[in-house]
Amino acid sequence: MFRRLFSRINRQYIAEIAVIIVFALLATKEFQNFDTSYRLAGQEAEWLTSSALLAADSFQSTGRLPWWQPLLGRGQPAIDESFSFILNPFSIIPSLIYGGVNGIKVSVIVYFVLVGIGGWFLGWALGWRTLARMLMALLLITKGNMQSVIGMGFFQLGVSQAYFPWVLAGALTIPRFVNQRWPIVLLALSLALLFFAGNIYFMLPAALIVLIVAAFYAIRFQRQPLSVNVDSHLLKRYGGALLLAGGIMAISALTILVNFPLMGRHPDHEVWLTFDLVDGLAQFVHPEVLQRGLWTENAYTYVAPLWFVVLFLILLFPIPLAHRSAGGKSDNRLWWIGLIGLILFASWGMGLNPIIKWMYANLPLIGQWRTPERMLTLASFFLIFLLAFRLDGLYRAAVLINYKRTNIGRLTKALVGASLFVAAGAAVLEVTQSRNIYGALWYEDKNVDRCMVSLRKQNLYDFLSVRRRDYVAIAQLLRNDIRMEHVGADYDLGGVSPTIYPYDLTDVYPPYYSLAWDDSTQWLAMEGFTPVPGIATIAPDIETACVWQKADALSYAFSASLLEMTFAPEPLPVEITTPVTLLGRTREHIALEAYPSPDEETVVVAQDTAYPGWTVRVNGEAAKLESVGQLIGVILPPGSEPQLVEFIYTAPTLRLGGWISLFTSLFCIGYLLQLEPLAKRFALWWKARQQEDSQTPTAFPSPIPRLPSIPALRRPKPAPSVTAAPCPIAAGNAGHRGIDARGRQPGLPAAPGVKRQADPNYAAAERRPVSD
Repeated sequence: MFRRLFSRINRQYIAEIAVIIVFALLATKEFQNFDTSYRLAGQEAEWLTSSALLAADSFQSTGRLPWWQPLLGRGQPAIDESFSFILNPFSIIPSLIYGGVNGIKVSVIVYFVLVGIGGWFLGWALGWRTLARMLMALLLITKGNMQSVIGMGFFQLGVSQAYFPWVLAGALTIPRFVNQRWPIVLLALSLALLFFAGNIYFMLPAALIVLIVAAFYAIRFQRQPLSVNVDSHLLKRYGGALLLAGGIMAISALTILVNFPLMGRHPDHEVWLTFDLVDGLAQFVHPEVLQRGLWTENAYTYVAPLWFVVLFLILLFPIPLAHRSAGGKSDNRLWWIGLIGLILFASWGMGLNPIIKWMYANLPLIGQWRTPERMLTLASFFLIFLLAFRLDGLYRAAVLINYKRTNIGRLTKALVGASLFVAAGAAVLEVTQSRNIYGALWYEDKNVDRCMVSLRKQNLYDFLSVRRRDYVAIAQLLRNDIRMEHVGADYDLGGVSPTIYPYDLTDVYPPYYSLAWDDSTQWLAMEGFTPVPGIATIAPDIETACVWQKADALSYAFSASLLEMTFAPEPLPVEITTPVTLLGRTREHIALEAYPSPDEETVVVAQDTAYPGWTVRVNGEAAKLESVGQLIGVILPPGSEPQLVEFIYTAPTLRLGGWISLFTSLFCIGYLLQLEPLAKRFALWWKARQQEDSQTPTAFPSPIPRLPSIPALRRPKPAPSVTAAPCPIAAGNAGHRGIDARGRQPGLPAAPGVKRQADPNYAAAERRPVSD
């Protein structure tokens, strides 16, 4: 086994992958500062990576992953939520090991290794030679999109790009290895991991890639006679892969699908950033973002130097004489797939595609794919794919041909091969040295941390809720168990329609406001905020208090008369509410001590979003959950005794989706290992067992009552027997009819209750052989 594992060709593969890993480590040196004072750069980085901070804190303190995130907004699901990546092992396991801040840096490095190996694997699956495989891998590591997007803080959008080569590899290997099972599972797993990366943005283009590939391989046009042939077997394989992907994603996708109207309040895309075609194309070969109104981290699409692209795609145009594909003529479809992908996503991202613009204006949901410039990441991927495919075809045509076995032929072959290697290496080296590193790591704002520590020391056991003007500094709040009450990122989770108080209570001011260094305090005073005495200042050289308090803010938990809440105006008058004692809370469990009114019904409210999955108990008994201005609440009947109110988040769709994902994953494992014979044997054994159980007499008494016993009668004396010679004809006929000479069927017992009498003549007849 080990000899086979370390054979010559496998040693070559191991060496290539080792080079890719080393190259990825060198390309990510900007992220390898593991001082916890440095975190991922970008305005939204701490908000987008809060999943890692929450998971690491909960796992280290409780040994489990939470279901609910109470410290962002008014709370939101922790796992089955659009921006959460807790279910992705590449994104979350490093954070569970190294903590949230450093774990994210490790994840970034892991993803650069993953995208490089993915490019290498795509080339291997297509039968490419070493030169093309390595070019694909190294250019995917150094291309501008992934680094710039991650470096500017959009962690999920950056790391999602690592799955592009894996998705395309799965889609292309399904028809290439038509009798193999692993391509189906590979495509399903790649799509699922892309979904679990924490942003569903690239799921749409990934699905389009699969559809394009499936159309080219499963649908064939015939000219004479004109007809369309559909390969149903391939379509079933693609359909099976998509079904398996949906099953694996169910643990998170089910909640998102069911509660999609509540997620985000995310506005549709409206304003298009239209690129000049020349400028847009120049971005692919230029190491800088052109400053002509195009600056965005998504417009940095640098993949290869200009001379390399011109040389291999224009000057050395892939005519049949100068291009020989690994798969022969069948690989000609790869040109069309690559070109369609490049043109589609480049025109989409540059705002030059009128069909796409019409779809955004007229089709539902498509407008949710805001910032279309992100589609340029797909265009850069397909450009690298075409370059590697062209290089492999040229190498095969120029080097892997039957030269005459002369010194000149050998020399020509060596020179051509060396020239291609030098050109590819020079292109990779130039991209590595000339690319620009945007963002990477920022030094954490220690003033915010000092402020939050000061606030927590003043309120050791209270549930604190703070609003800030920005959402740059979130890690400092989460570390101190303080809620960041408002995240201004065009994404706010909504609750179910109110059953009490029809206005929105999810965006009212919390008791505290945390100042940034450039905040004006004039408007805070107008809103009723005053500096918190004894609190830290914004900075050591600024005397302004870093936290201000609103005396008339709603308490985290409060009660009010049901009648007054029903007719209360907007905003809710604080004077009609009464603070409720918070006995304690975990991530998913809130315990309150409430005093109902003795004369009327009372509403008890906790300021967590009324999201499907919350339940409520009063004194241990289940009660009806109410949505009070989209916050969780319950109605208490009149009374004079304190009531224990418990709100519990049960995550029903997460549980159901988890079972679906578990069984789908087990099916994938069994499908890969070809365990159908074992499954059939188990099914037969189970069926036999059920039959045995059904035939086993039960020990229960018969429902029919027994008749009373009849007293034994005096048996009469038997009449004297008459000896008669056996009749051979009768015996023979009896045997022919299947009965013996005494008129009985052999093997049947005597009638119940009848005692067989001994008859010596019969016994003798049975013992004697019958003669003709």
